[in-house]
Amino acid sequence: MIEEEAASVDEARLALAEDGSATALWSARDDDNNARLVARRCDAAGAWEAPVFIDASTAGGSHVEASHPALAQGASDTTAVWRQWNGDGRDIKARSLQADGHWGEAVLVDDGAHVPRAPCVAAGASFTLVAWVRDREGGGGQDLWFKVRR
Repeated sequence: MIEEEAASVDEARLALAEDGSATALWSARDDDNNARLVARRCDAAGAWEAPVFIDASTAGGSHVEASHPALAQGASDTTAVWRQWNGDGRDIKARSLQADGHWGEAVLVDDGAHVPRAPCVAAGASFTLVAWVRDREGGGGQDLWFKVRR
């Protein structure tokens, strides 16, 4: 069992590395009823590390609402993307688990100005691609946006 402490677990994702290690990502409610993203890494021998919250904390300890996670394994790191409440709307954020086993800082992918949603991520040998849907400025539909990290 990967998670048995949380009262509510949802939106589970898995990524497998060539070396046999794995990363699990899911949403769970914390003690303050915030929707948080939890990640847990398993080494190639099957030993699970302690779970960690990877969503970006909000300034001043305000309510955290992270959801819609996606996860992809690249050649040298694992990248998670998700949608998170910013106080006025929802941002798209990304964070990578480096080859040394440490999570980098959360990065803003979309500032939430035009209702971003449905983030997804894919990784190749030399790049990571993040895509999401965003309302068109002025209304009238949605567009598919993407960013590439090399």
